[in-house]
Amino acid sequence: ANQLNIHMAATSIQSCYRGFRAYQNYVTLLFIILKIQGLARGHLCRVRLKQKIATLNVAPTNDIRKNQNLTTENVYATRRKHAPTYEEVKRKRQKAAALVIERFFISIKAEIDREIRKLLEQEESQRKESTKRQKNSRGRKRNGKKKVTKQETNKSHYIPN
Repeated sequence: ANQLNIHMAATSIQSCYRGFRAYQNYVTLLFIILKIQGLARGHLCRVRLKQKIATLNVAPTNDIRKNQNLTTENVYATRRKHAPTYEEVKRKRQKAAALVIERFFISIKAEIDREIRKLLEQEESQRKESTKRQKNSRGRKRNGKKKVTKQETNKSHYIPN
């Protein structure tokens, strides 16, 4: 029974770990997809900007560029102004990773607590059964001798020890 409990606990821990690894792979894949999408959108935006500048019939002087904000420098400057710093991105990733790890260990702790509760309940039920057996066996025999009833004492052939 103990080997079975150990086997079940190991199986549940392994399944949690495999689920965690699958979730980790999913998050990594999602991050890569989002990065590719951002790069593609940026590329398309730059292509459209170049097309817009090319369709203007006026020669692009500094005054027109300033008024219309169509230069690639302005686009990049605007992106840089709103883009998070490396430290902010790093802090955000660390926080997300810490949350994933915390959730994983919380789920593991909950499973271990359930296993411990099951084992304690089994031990308690076994202890109750053994005390019942002991009480029943005490009522039938005392000190290895048979319990004597009133009917047996009234019989003439009864000789006490």
